[in-house]
Amino acid sequence: MCFNNLFYLLKDQFIFIIFEACLITITFYALFEDIKNRDSGMTIGRGNQSWAYFYATFGIISVIISGFFSATEIKEIINYKGIIFLLNIGITLYLCFYNGWSTNKIVGFVTSIKNKKF
Repeated sequence: MCFNNLFYLLKDQFIFIIFEACLITITFYALFEDIKNRDSGMTIGRGNQSWAYFYATFGIISVIISGFFSATEIKEIINYKGIIFLLNIGITLYLCFYNGWSTNKIVGFVTSIKNKKF
């Protein structure tokens, strides 16, 4: 009985729901943070290096989403995979290029990795 529950957690249906829930939660949180910080009046000019981070992040996440959707076989969404895929790519595009909070997080994350001493 316990293994059946464990195997259910590994099924495409469950992973898909968790993936979509995480993406939607991150999007709403980023939107809330961006609106909250927009009133500060600060603007940040991004250099070429920052834009390269955004392009790389968008590319990596897009490949992950593409692979996930091509590997997923869920009967309930088979007719809606195209629109769900486009919405996910649109959300990723927004988070990687247009949301101030998430772009700051991308730059901070890459900078912390570059400054890490091994």
